[in-house]
Amino acid sequence: MKALGEEGINVLAGYTNVLVYYERMSCDLVIDVRSASAGAQGNLVEVLKTRISGLGPTFKLVSSESVKL
Repeated sequence: MKALGEEGINVLAGYTNVLVYYERMSCDLVIDVRSASAGAQGNLVEVLKTRISGLGPTFKLVSSESVKL
């Protein structure tokens, strides 16, 4: 969450699924990027991939989808 917050991304909702603690875990997030940094808004998926993979070798962005309101 801190990595997203540093880019000005607000987390609206989250769901975690733990299969094996610290080995196989997933987290689904709904985020609001309206106040995100200009760099994050321009290339959101790449920024998220870089920031999340920077947390360690077991972290990765699996998918990203846009929700139109």
